[in-house]
Amino acid sequence: MKEKMQREYSIPFELFAKAFTLFQKKFVYPRCWIITAFLGAVILFYVSAALQDPGNTLTYVLIFACLAVIFIQWYNPKKIRRQLMNAIKDLGDETYRLTVEEDGLTIGTILPEPEDAPEENAEQESGDGFHDIFPEEPPQLADTVIPFNKQVKIVESAEFFLVYQVRAMFYVIPKQAFSPEENRQLAGLFAEKLGRQFCPDKQTERN
Repeated sequence: MKEKMQREYSIPFELFAKAFTLFQKKFVYPRCWIITAFLGAVILFYVSAALQDPGNTLTYVLIFACLAVIFIQWYNPKKIRRQLMNAIKDLGDETYRLTVEEDGLTIGTILPEPEDAPEENAEQESGDGFHDIFPEEPPQLADTVIPFNKQVKIVESAEFFLVYQVRAMFYVIPKQAFSPEENRQLAGLFAEKLGRQFCPDKQTERN
């Protein structure tokens, strides 16, 4: 794979919140609308049946069941967003490394350098401990490789690129980490490799 670009960046909380809202708008809420429309038609059918036979209690039970499912469809995304935002706040600002290649992206988390405890420093200076013989390696996190294929969709906004691995995970690439020319290059690469699976920012296109 030929490397085209590499950059390290962090994602401000406000930017992540905007990205997750866009993610739900593009990939979660359309399904909610489809289910709502279908169950709405079912409710109308049962309402008509209830008017014709007011004594049939089953129709009322089914109407309330449909309403409950509709409520859950719209409540769960809001609940998930609230829980995720709280979790992101607790994590703080993490640093990521993005590598852009001809056939995909690689995204990894950069772990902070471990701080040596005072006891370990003393052992290292005296030479009486096992610090030099058995150094503690920091935990390694595997990078995520995202090939450009049918399971990847990318949405561009004015502030970021939203990378979505269908039914798996989504990632945020802030534009502020790149120059305007580099952002145009990224958009061009995504359009070339993904076609209709890349949704460009209309305002950026006009500019």
